[in-house]
Amino acid sequence: HTQTRIRALLRAARHPAVVAWIIGNELNGPWNLFVCDKDLAENFGISGCQFDNSIEKLMKSINLLCDAVKAEGMMCGTALANVNLPVSKQHLVGMQLWGAAAWIKMADRYMTNLDFWGVNLYTRRYFSPMGLFQRFHMVSKKPMIISEYGVDAFSLSPQLEGWNAYDTMGSEDEVSQADWLITMVEDLERHATTCAAGCANRFISGGAIMSWVDEYWKGKSVTPVPTTDERIPTITRVCPSLKEYLHSPCGYASPTQPDLYVSEEWFGIMAVKQRCSINKVDLLRPRAAYFMLKLIWGEGGSCTPFLGQDPAKMPYDPEEHLNCGRAMKSYILRTMETFMRAEAEAFHQIKLEPNKPVPIFAHFENFTAQLNHPRGVISPVSSNLQSTFLTCHAQAQIHKRSPQTCPPAPKVMEDVVGYVLRQSLAFRQPGDTSCPQQEQMDAMKLEVQVLTLVLLACGLYLVVALLIKRKHLSRMARDAMISLVRAGLPGARFIVTAPSPDEAAAKSAAEKLLRSQIHRGSPLAAELYEEPVAGLGGDSVDGDEPRLSRVGPPPTGASEVEKGIDAWRRRIAPIASNLGGMFGFQAAGANAEEVDAPGSTRELAADRLAKNLWNMTQVPDAPAAVQGAACADGPAADSAISKLHDTTFAGYTRWLKHTGFEDISPRGQATTLGFVHGPDAALRQPPGARLLDTRLNQIVLFE
Repeated sequence: HTQTRIRALLRAARHPAVVAWIIGNELNGPWNLFVCDKDLAENFGISGCQFDNSIEKLMKSINLLCDAVKAEGMMCGTALANVNLPVSKQHLVGMQLWGAAAWIKMADRYMTNLDFWGVNLYTRRYFSPMGLFQRFHMVSKKPMIISEYGVDAFSLSPQLEGWNAYDTMGSEDEVSQADWLITMVEDLERHATTCAAGCANRFISGGAIMSWVDEYWKGKSVTPVPTTDERIPTITRVCPSLKEYLHSPCGYASPTQPDLYVSEEWFGIMAVKQRCSINKVDLLRPRAAYFMLKLIWGEGGSCTPFLGQDPAKMPYDPEEHLNCGRAMKSYILRTMETFMRAEAEAFHQIKLEPNKPVPIFAHFENFTAQLNHPRGVISPVSSNLQSTFLTCHAQAQIHKRSPQTCPPAPKVMEDVVGYVLRQSLAFRQPGDTSCPQQEQMDAMKLEVQVLTLVLLACGLYLVVALLIKRKHLSRMARDAMISLVRAGLPGARFIVTAPSPDEAAAKSAAEKLLRSQIHRGSPLAAELYEEPVAGLGGDSVDGDEPRLSRVGPPPTGASEVEKGIDAWRRRIAPIASNLGGMFGFQAAGANAEEVDAPGSTRELAADRLAKNLWNMTQVPDAPAAVQGAACADGPAADSAISKLHDTTFAGYTRWLKHTGFEDISPRGQATTLGFVHGPDAALRQPPGARLLDTRLNQIVLFE
């Protein structure tokens, strides 16, 4: 079914610009509940993930879906989350492979329909030190893209004292976003398969930046991460965000961002300048990252040459400057090492020797230190648009020292801050920018106004209700105060005075009534309470109190009432006996000698039901006035059974109508409790049975 849907989607979305499709997004992430260990599944409130801890089942399912994509003549890949294997499977790849590299190692051999791997990868400024970039050649020969990477544009710095709201949680930080994002882009370019000089391991076929514009709805999904960061308790007072029209900083602690916190709603290289509710076309404001990308991709600001690149746009000719690429690679590695050393010393509180490398425990992928960073240590290395991490900065420095090694860097890179400022002032959003405001109201203001109206309506309702009940409430308040006066509450007698004269008059009237003789009318000269209480054998029974009881004549079976009830009893008794045998209801003779013999038996149920059905044959609206044994059969009996069934199962009938079911029996199987509902109920009875008989059986079982 899924393959059919995929083919339909691919055919509907054919376009020359679309060359490949990705199946799923982070399907290996445990939050998607496909593959995980059982204890992790319990954290999500379920007994287990869909494929338990089977990596093979998930990845073969992806491979099968890729077959449908390939059948439409398109390339197919999948985007993995950079998470570890289930703990129960980690031993299969050893302790040197972690994250997405371990998943690729486990699955690559049977992904026959997969054309390329994709990984959603977030790191601290550089990709190069990560295990995936160091060891990808060991796990797969397929192409790879970074299907998602980016930096948010919010710097978390909450106000720790006083009232808190979104505007006290920090501020927008375009500079850090642009600085870190361009470093990542140029790091990917050095790992690209088309890199011509100054390259690292060349295996990357591209990447997708997260994201085009801020996503306001993401703040409502927040996953707590264990951390000692003192800022987290403060921001949790206002997060998660439940208002999609508010721009919240909500997210979670993470070492992949400059401020060690992921603000989910702030990843856009475009910010929303103004929201337009009429034509739904928001006005956007480019951030510095947008113009930096334009600088390196459109203005020749990248100093990494590519194979097949226009010679006029190359930062230098690798064949003419043979040593420039090696010098650039060496300079960039030293810059990266300096960045790593600064962060390792700050986060781990250690002092590294100048000639010693950064120890393994202090590398980027050891996120524990950043999540439990020392107090006040957030970003040890400052950010700048005119960054020393730019490849063109490296080329400019090498040219200063040795003009023969590298030519000068492109002139446009001499004043990056000025370029971004000029581009920002000159930017005009294309397309419809009218943003009509008629009938538009600020969403937050609208919510406040609606809340105010609701409160006013509730207040008005209470006032009207109190006015209608004012006399009753006044009496209740007066009675309450009188009770307090009588209880001796200090000061209460100054508010209200207890009506002692009325109370004395009431006591006098009560005493007079008690002293008067009881008037006995002539029809009641023989009081029932004066008669002795008769036992079952006709003997008088002594009692502590007079009783209003009189035993009627003994049953003889000759009256029409008794004949009618007995006829119903004879009709019901076989049904009660049959159902009692099926469901374990006891007969009167079972365990009769026991002290705790059952009081509710088949015979008692049949007797009660016989009396009820006889009564219903004698009501004025019965189809016919029938006396004696004849009342247990015929139209009057049918009417009595139908009425009693409708009354008994009225709630069940309403439930069936609400759910749309005709009966609770499984579809396509024999009716287990009797089919009595629906237009064709009479035709769905056992051979030779009537619908009325089924209803009578249900009534007896219920009784």
